[in-house]
Amino acid sequence: MAGSAEVTGSRLLRNAKVQAAISAAQQQQTEKLGITVEGVLRAIARLASSDVRKLFDEAGNLRSIHDLSDEIAAAVASVEVVVRPRPGGKRGEFEHVHKVRFWDKNVALTNLARYVLDRRARLTPFKLPPLGSVADTPKAMAAIVAAVLFGGHSYSPNSAS
Repeated sequence: MAGSAEVTGSRLLRNAKVQAAISAAQQQQTEKLGITVEGVLRAIARLASSDVRKLFDEAGNLRSIHDLSDEIAAAVASVEVVVRPRPGGKRGEFEHVHKVRFWDKNVALTNLARYVLDRRARLTPFKLPPLGSVADTPKAMAAIVAAVLFGGHSYSPNSAS
């Protein structure tokens, strides 16, 4: 029975009317929640550009959570405060150790890069140069890399393109 459910589900997902209904429901849900491409990209960019130095004031002291900018507060995944006896201190003296963990910056950068590169690949018309012989393969590979990395423009370290 499980196999038939998988087959039926797979068949339904290929149906244009089912795909349209799912897409419409997803669009309605994102609109209801106020989710936009720009908002998602802004949040990812915020995480990708977070700077741990902004957690501290000019004297090197950890800022209060209430004093953090919106950008830094959004990049913080968790804050843990550990209260422990002060080493070498008098009896009853405690210190507070603050452990601040950021969201994974590499994941944010990877997601941002995927979006940018995917958009460039879709928006940039690309025509593979003709291959006259196997010797033209490096030129073709360079053209493909340029199209992906530089939006189809040729790259020269001496040019400002």
